[in-house]
Amino acid sequence: MKKRNPLLVPVLFITLLGLIIIFYWYSPYEYAYYTCPIYHYTGIHCGGCGIQRAIHHLFHLEFGLALRNNILFPIWIILGLDYIYIKVLRKEEKTSLISNKKVIIFILILFIIFIILRNIPIYPFNLLAPVLQ
Repeated sequence: MKKRNPLLVPVLFITLLGLIIIFYWYSPYEYAYYTCPIYHYTGIHCGGCGIQRAIHHLFHLEFGLALRNNILFPIWIILGLDYIYIKVLRKEEKTSLISNKKVIIFILILFIIFIILRNIPIYPFNLLAPVLQ
């Protein structure tokens, strides 16, 4: 078994708490720190565009708006929680979803298709683009 740093869980908890406070209290439509640099410089919505807005809406229990900003958001939550649980909080070594090659290839293909479709400026594909205002 690997030894874990005893400060890891408290630091992770404090960091997550700070992020929750920021994403809850500061609207993504009023503050510039929510701007995606890829979109800012290229005009292309990356696969992650809208996730910060989705987190803000999720904390306000606006599930429809969270999905409207990034429909892949639930996948990122599941993968993130799986990684945190298996790699950080568990003591014994177990494999997480993101260590499975088939899962990674599937997510990568889904991600590339999502990026292409959300940048097509016609209906219904434009519904995949995040709400910027």
